Order: sequence, then structure tokens, then C-alpha cells
Amino acid sequence: MAIFTDPIREHADFGPGDAEWLHLLVGDWQMVADLAFADLALWFPHPDHGYVALAHVRPSTTHTVFHGDFVGEPIRSDLLPLVDKAWGSRAIERSSETNWSTDMALRVEAVPMVRNGRTLAVVTTHMDLSSSRMPSRLELTYRQCAYDLLRMGTLGLWPDFASPTGSRRGAPRVGDGLIRLDAEGIVQYASPNGVSAFRRLGDGESLEGRSLAEVTASLLRDRRMVDETLPLVVTGRMPWRSEIESRGVSLSLRA
Repeated sequence: MAIFTDPIREHADFGPGDAEWLHLLVGDWQMVADLAFADLALWFPHPDHGYVALAHVRPSTTHTVFHGDFVGEPIRSDLLPLVDKAWGSRAIERSSETNWSTDMALRVEAVPMVRNGRTLAVVTTHMDLSSSRMPSRLELTYRQCAYDLLRMGTLGLWPDFASPTGSRRGAPRVGDGLIRLDAEGIVQYASPNGVSAFRRLGDGESLEGRSLAEVTASLLRDRRMVDETLPLVVTGRMPWRSEIESRGVSLSLRA
């Protein structure tokens, strides 16, 4: 995904790797938009307009709240105080607003992207709250995963330069299946598509409460052909991509 770079070139006092870090963020934030069920926008300071939008991504798991293209445009006046507060506090700030073109009720969060102790930009998330139904466990888990990643962004821990780059970044996607692990690699939640993917490999039991590494190892018939990245991916220890084959089925994984 492209990023509007003029403000960075003209005004940014960036250190080594800072601009590349923001490019890495925009290259992989479709996953966060899908998990959060929200539009994401990236804001950067501008001497005349407060902030300008460097990039915008729409979720594929729900409808967008922005139908127009505002990349390169100044920030709205009602959004400016929230983004300013997040920039200064280096913490996630939350507000509520009414969309400028409709009466849609939105929840808006401003997330400072902090690297080496400096705020480089602010991501805003815009989620439609019009639906009053109770969110499912899947939705709650997805949103928690999105929050965890954005929280890591405030600490400079995400995105990671070890993440895959190139045309395959982002595949598989959220809708293909999600498995959430705890720090010990035990499955806390597996989405329906995630469960189905492992069933096709030959695992017929519930994934929750089991070690994903042990489940994966039990499915391997020829361990001499195992991708060397697989152990680190299925334990969630590195943000890499790997593949597993069993019973004529090939499954792509990313952490």
C-alpha cells in the first residue's frame, strides 16, 4: 500500500530506519484493520494544517466508514485535539464522534506510533457503532488482537523489521483463519476457519487448550521436509511465514 511521503521528506526529522518503519506499518496494517473491524488512517504533523493524512486503509471484514479518499488532506478540526493528545501522551486515546457526512456513530481511537522514544506518527481507528447487537466471541477476540498490536506500536515493538516483505506479505489474511496463543504457545482461541484448516490437515480435536506446536508436530509425516521457520511460527516467537503439508493439503501460516 502506498504512503503519501511529501510531508515526511519536507518536515520530518527522522533517525535511521524511522521512515522505513512507517512504510512497514502501512505495508502490513490491513491485518489490523480487518481485526479491528475499523478504518485506519495515518497522520503526520504539518506546519500549516496541524496534521495531514499519509495513508488510509479500509477493513475487509466490515463496511468502510470513509467512502472518499482523504490521503494528503489536512486533518478535520474535530479530530485534531484527539490526535494532538495522543502525540503528546504517547498513549492510546479514545473519543467518540459523529461522522462528518452521516449520523453514523463512531468510536475513534488515536494511537501514537513510537520508536526509540519519539512519536513518529499517529494512527486513528474509526469503528462503526451503529449496530447494537452483542459482539460475538470471534469479534471480541479479533478486536483484542488488533488492540494488542496497536499497543505494541506505542512501545516500538510493532511492526517488526523481521516481518516478511515483498508481494506475499499479508497472506494468509485474517478471514482465512486466526489462532490466538498465550505466551506458552497454548491455543486460547481458534476461529471457525482456523479450525477447518487444521481439520483438513488431519486434526479432528478441538484446538483450544492445546499446544499449537505439538498439534502441528503430530500432523507431520516426514519431518525431514519441515520448513525450518515452522517451529518459531507455530509458537508465535517470530513474525515470519511458514508452510505445513499433510495428507496432500498445504497450509500457509504467519505469526
